Amino acid sequence: MTPTSPGTLCKDRSECASDEICCPTSHECVKVGGECTPPLEDKSWPPHGGGNSANAEEARWLVHEADWGYLSSLDAQKQTPTAQVASYSDGAVGASTGRIFLYLMTEDPGESEEPPESKPFAAALTLSQAILDPADYEKSQCGSQAGTDPEDPRCAKLTLSGMVVPSKGTDIATGKAALFARHPQMKTWPADHGFGVFELHVTDVWMIAN
Repeated sequence: MTPTSPGTLCKDRSECASDEICCPTSHECVKVGGECTPPLEDKSWPPHGGGNSANAEEARWLVHEADWGYLSSLDAQKQTPTAQVASYSDGAVGASTGRIFLYLMTEDPGESEEPPESKPFAAALTLSQAILDPADYEKSQCGSQAGTDPEDPRCAKLTLSGMVVPSKGTDIATGKAALFARHPQMKTWPADHGFGVFELHVTDVWMIAN
């Protein structure tokens, strides 16, 4: 996809026009509803050649190919570190949107069909290439099945930091469509657990892959 302002980088959505979002992997403003990256059909590993552009491409590849990671934050009351396994989606397979949606438990919604009001919180989503099946990717050497320890620097690891924000309005339906496409079981999760749609607004990206 062609950015609306090529070469102009953004940190978050506030630095883009009202009808744009800040792509979390390329940090460029793109139109809302547009794809942040083209469909990812290449199953080779690594995705392409070396250099900084390959690092960005590898980060986008990992975000899309993985569908769960570890979401870490600070406990709101105790201010102690906490982490949870979190399934996420950036769109249906082969159709990355550049937006990272999560389906997180909130408080018991009671009689309401909608989860209670939630507040944004700072968090980091960490992904590892080790969670992917190496048999699916040509030349992949990551993970115990392929003989490389998950902590080995050659096994790609990515941490996306920012604010986890409750989705509102039409973004709820957009988020559910993306999440249910990758995680169909979510549609059957019990309503009394208060699951709600959230979006990770990325402000920082850290990666090691070699």
